Amino acid sequence: MMFRRKICKNICVFILPTVIVFGLVLNFSGNWSVEQTQSQPHPHWGIGNDFPVDYDSYDSIDGHVHGRGSLYDHDRTDPKSTSGHKRLEPSLKWTNLSALVAKGTKFKVQRALYRFAPEVFDTFPTEFLPGIKSPCWLDVGTEELKCLPSFFLAGFPKCGTSDVYSKLYQHPGIVRTLKKEPHWWTRQRFNGSSLVEYAGNFQTLAKRISESDLTSKTLIAGDASAATAWKNNHWRFFYPTADEPLYITAELIHQFLPKSKIIFLLRDPTERAFSDYLYINFLQRRNSGWKLPKLNSVTFHADVLVSIATLTSCLNRGNSMRACSYDCTDTLPTRIAVGHYVVYLRDWIQAFPRDQIFVLRLEDWSDNCEKWLPKLYKFLDQEKLSDDTISQICKKKTKNSPRYSRGFRGELQNNTREILDAWYGPLNKELDKFLRDNNL
Repeated sequence: MMFRRKICKNICVFILPTVIVFGLVLNFSGNWSVEQTQSQPHPHWGIGNDFPVDYDSYDSIDGHVHGRGSLYDHDRTDPKSTSGHKRLEPSLKWTNLSALVAKGTKFKVQRALYRFAPEVFDTFPTEFLPGIKSPCWLDVGTEELKCLPSFFLAGFPKCGTSDVYSKLYQHPGIVRTLKKEPHWWTRQRFNGSSLVEYAGNFQTLAKRISESDLTSKTLIAGDASAATAWKNNHWRFFYPTADEPLYITAELIHQFLPKSKIIFLLRDPTERAFSDYLYINFLQRRNSGWKLPKLNSVTFHADVLVSIATLTSCLNRGNSMRACSYDCTDTLPTRIAVGHYVVYLRDWIQAFPRDQIFVLRLEDWSDNCEKWLPKLYKFLDQEKLSDDTISQICKKKTKNSPRYSRGFRGELQNNTREILDAWYGPLNKELDKFLRDNNL
């Protein structure tokens, strides 16, 4: 009898818990199978890792994900964290999202996309008011009209987005927003900003639409956050077992605002990188009370070498250019990965129809605003303005032109230009072919 009791005790204390834990582990592993099957290289990515510039490895691709995200309902506090932020970990709570189609949401979407933005799926309206051109709805709590953008000036920084946007809202059918760049889809939603707060940026539009005038029902507004096109550096946080991003901001915006028009402004990536470098330094110095030192063409050259070495190291570890581009947009001393235009445009054209995308080069815009501004208005389905009106708009002062002198900073050095041109060369060739193939 005592022997049987001892056997039962051993089973209850040791064997049974082991079986339970083993079963949970198997179940947990199964929940990641969807991600594993989708984590192959992106099907439409064709650029290889063969680049003419070969520098010594500079392995510093670490810590892209800083422990913050938007999955507040499905995460748990990291006991080792001293920042107070929550950190999402592979936990058993994710078993609720293991189905191919996410449950408990108003939208029929794959769980991997739902995981990317659960707070958006849980709060976004399922339909908009009819008879209004802009995506608008009545807030249930306040019964106030809320509106969202009809178009996105999605990128790229230092490519003329401020000037184009300032001239777009000179059209009577386009309403100026409170902020040109709310950065909600790529930044602020991760910091706890709600959809209603984002809609607040378009409150002028909502107020004018609320008027009884029928013409107000055709008004639109845009989101000109220049990082929308490329900023997706949280992807490893949401898909830690994937080789490349399973979803990006483009798919998320298309899920909720499928009729959106998307405008991309491009520029010689070498010139863009240098201009961006100086502008970021200007902003940092201004925010510090002008205590930080001025950067210049010499520091830019050194930082370019580090940046290219870091990207090369990322590629040499077997990562694709697509993965390295999204990883390194904000982690390098220079934001040269932002100039990998073809990487991001390929993703956007996978999400949106060709006729909802407009690509314009800054060089063309600067040379002939009077040619391109009417084309942009037409793309946004706005009434044609007279030639005189277009001319007057184009003569307005260029917005956000450089606020710093290159006298002290120096012009871009020839050896730096050669290095960057060599780096961007294969990407630019792919871009040209991509734009031709898609009539962009």
